[in-house]
Amino acid sequence: MREINDLAEGYEYAQDLEMQKLAWHAANIMNASGHLKRKVTPKKLLGKEKQPMTKEQRIAEWAKFEKLAERGAVKSGTDWRDISKNNS
Repeated sequence: MREINDLAEGYEYAQDLEMQKLAWHAANIMNASGHLKRKVTPKKLLGKEKQPMTKEQRIAEWAKFEKLAERGAVKSGTDWRDISKNNS
């Protein structure tokens, strides 16, 4: 079962690299065209550039966290990296 998981992760990684290449090429073409007011980055095209959270988004994220804490999925003072290691 672990081999199938590794194959799936490898495939996903390869697809991610391909998308990064395509986004890099697209960003270069878009920026070279001279028709844009602001520079476009591959991260922006892929949606990986973090946008500042609005107050409503912060409240919604906090509510999700509180639900997890109530269920015991997250303990106060627990580092998120410890949680992700346990779920692997």
